[in-house]
Amino acid sequence: MLTPDPTGVTRDRGTADSVNASFYSRYPYRWPSRQFFRYDDAAFGLRFLNLDLGAFAEPVLPRVDHVWVAGCGANQAVETALLFPSAQVVGSDLSTTSLANADAIRRYLGIGNLTLRQESINEASHDSEFDFIICTGVIHHNAEPGHALAALVRAMRPDGILELMVYNAYHRIATQSVQESVRLLAGRDAQADLDMQARIARTLMELESEHLPGLPSGLLRAMRGDHESKVADAVIQPIEWTYNVSRLRDLCTDAGVSILLPRANDFDEAECRRWVVHLRDPELRTRYEAMTDTERWQLANVLLADRSPMLWFYCSKLVLPERYEQVINEQFLATRFVPAATPRTPFVLDGDRYVERKQHGHPVGRLPQRYAELRNAFDGRTPARDILARTGVHVDSIDAVTEARIDLVSRAHPRLVPVGTTTSAIEVR
Repeated sequence: MLTPDPTGVTRDRGTADSVNASFYSRYPYRWPSRQFFRYDDAAFGLRFLNLDLGAFAEPVLPRVDHVWVAGCGANQAVETALLFPSAQVVGSDLSTTSLANADAIRRYLGIGNLTLRQESINEASHDSEFDFIICTGVIHHNAEPGHALAALVRAMRPDGILELMVYNAYHRIATQSVQESVRLLAGRDAQADLDMQARIARTLMELESEHLPGLPSGLLRAMRGDHESKVADAVIQPIEWTYNVSRLRDLCTDAGVSILLPRANDFDEAECRRWVVHLRDPELRTRYEAMTDTERWQLANVLLADRSPMLWFYCSKLVLPERYEQVINEQFLATRFVPAATPRTPFVLDGDRYVERKQHGHPVGRLPQRYAELRNAFDGRTPARDILARTGVHVDSIDAVTEARIDLVSRAHPRLVPVGTTTSAIEVR
């Protein structure tokens, strides 16, 4: 689905790159992060990346030496370089403003493993260069997302991993309605006038709900007071494609990669969105459990609709089982874990500079209430299956095990590590 664009800029890759360069230089995304973290354990990021990928014994990525953050914005490459301090990280973007902001943070925090480049994904010449590539919220703003994805895949090493996010069509119904409304009100001749479109969007936000009772009204009200870059990216970005799981799977297949696993992320976790469908009817449940991973995720996509998660996945060139999530769930259940944490130092934005704060352990959150009895149960001797079963977790349910795995051993919730890893073991609070 492509947002109507009267200017026709989406028909040519070079023109679309130019439009995006101007747009994100005017409205850099994201705005300066409130804080960054430096981890004492240099292997912490790699360890939990591997756990995210289902590597509970042998790592999927034994090393991450070269990382590309494609479309890095102002913060993402900085965060990545801090999380993978042993890797050489390349952050590229079209926006000169975003790159300048990232460079200022890089210099202030003394980050030595980050290189920043003004570069289009479409024009990049990387070939089998990177162990890990991150591209979230980028290719759906390209004239030809498939072409941009193919460039990312070409840049991956054969056993590399791509972390990819594109827009979920169900999440963009209201935003696309507002985008089209703004363009209609701005008029055909004013499409390139970003300031005019921003003024119109701000005016729409101030309308009372009784004057604008449709679906977009909630979005507009929610954005009141938001950073101008957040508003602009939502409602006046000129190029946008959206997907469901099936269409994304086909896009990936055409580019030469397969969807591996969902990437649990802070946005979905804050909204309690997971790729699970709790079907209690025995026949439907049997059919659901027999589906391939992408079939189950597509079912969740259409049944949960706007409550389905973001289309944020890990992708791989490797040929893997169609039910890979079931395979790694079984490996998770068979693994013995201990609580894990690593000291990390926060750098918090204070005015126009980042100030170092007191070091603390990570993770800092308590276990979810449904796992409260497990506080001291992971002793490194008992498999996860036995521990979870004792507390009522249905270890034969793919959804229940998937949720437990995300809650306990994902990058979003790095609470446990397999026995034998070097991350310091401390009590989970």
